Amino acid sequence: MAAYSPHLPAVLIGVGAAFDFIGGTVKRAPVWMQKAGLEWFYRLCQEPGRLEARDQRSEARDQRSEARDQRSEARDQRSEARDQRSEARGQRAEVRGQQAVGSELFR
Repeated sequence: MAAYSPHLPAVLIGVGAAFDFIGGTVKRAPVWMQKAGLEWFYRLCQEPGRLEARDQRSEARDQRSEARDQRSEARDQRSEARDQRSEARGQRAEVRGQQAVGSELFR
């Protein structure tokens, strides 16, 4: 929702499993678990496949992001090395030019 909210001209309200609870399609956690803040754990135990699939998608997204960051870092390092080589070539050419001018003076 957070990713899409800037692009939608609407107010978004997350309801989670509220409609499932109201409709009776999903059983709520015992009251003691609700009060202890463990309803998420109860749902994880009741629906491991659904939540696992979501976690796997999230993990895959994180891995893609990490790979993209690594590629970007490698590209930056290659670019920096290329710039350093180019600068070194320029300095060597400058030194050769100075040496050539110096040798002409002694002729």
